[in-house]
Amino acid sequence: LKSAAPKTNPASVEFFMEKHENQKDLQKENQVNDYQPLDSLFELTISENMTIAQLKRKKPNELKDREISCTDIIDFLRAHEISYGIIDDAEIEAWLESSSSEALVIASGEKSDPGRPGTVTYEFPTDYNNPGKIKVDGSIDFKDRGNPPFVKSGDILARKTPVREGKPGITVAGIPIAADELEEPAFEAGPGTTISGDGLTILADVDGQPQIDNLGTVSVSQDMVIDGDVDYETGHVNFHGNIIVKGRIKEGFKVTGASLTAQAVY
Repeated sequence: LKSAAPKTNPASVEFFMEKHENQKDLQKENQVNDYQPLDSLFELTISENMTIAQLKRKKPNELKDREISCTDIIDFLRAHEISYGIIDDAEIEAWLESSSSEALVIASGEKSDPGRPGTVTYEFPTDYNNPGKIKVDGSIDFKDRGNPPFVKSGDILARKTPVREGKPGITVAGIPIAADELEEPAFEAGPGTTISGDGLTILADVDGQPQIDNLGTVSVSQDMVIDGDVDYETGHVNFHGNIIVKGRIKEGFKVTGASLTAQAVY
């Protein structure tokens, strides 16, 4: 007697096929998981200021048979705390398909703008004293140390360039980058001066000697006041206005001006 051929159960075939497909999917999933994390495949470089992130394949030829998706790349970036300024998915997919060995700028933050500090420009010499005047024969006259500045009413004494405020930035990790706070430079109009309506120019109100104090206040004095003697420290004095010497005028020093007040003249 010959045994009858076993009958095939359609349900069993369907189960076998489904099991086979599941095994293939599992094998495929395991193959992808074998490549996770992606640190062995990609090199992530972040700029020093944390505003540029670049992605580069470590071994481009080994990626041809590996299935890396845009989602894998995004997860890889987030695992490295890159969350801001990531490029479009289409750009990532195009780069993956190209198998390029070139680095890809994968995320871009925003650099902070430091701004510009304010400055003051003085239109008169603020340090007119010098060690002495060199003569034609090459010798130095230590009594001639330069003349003090003299301005007339209406002359511009100083100009200010105001602060330009900076702008904060943000890193590719989404961390804000603060901009430095800049202070306006000292710019005050003292006696004998006036300031323009926009607050950027100081002008002389009277004829006299312009001066700046330690607080940055600009003033004009119609009198030149010398607290001590006229000697090698001051040198000769040549001033168009009134000269008040609280000490003495030493021998050999010249004083020229509209008027002179001094304790003694040697």
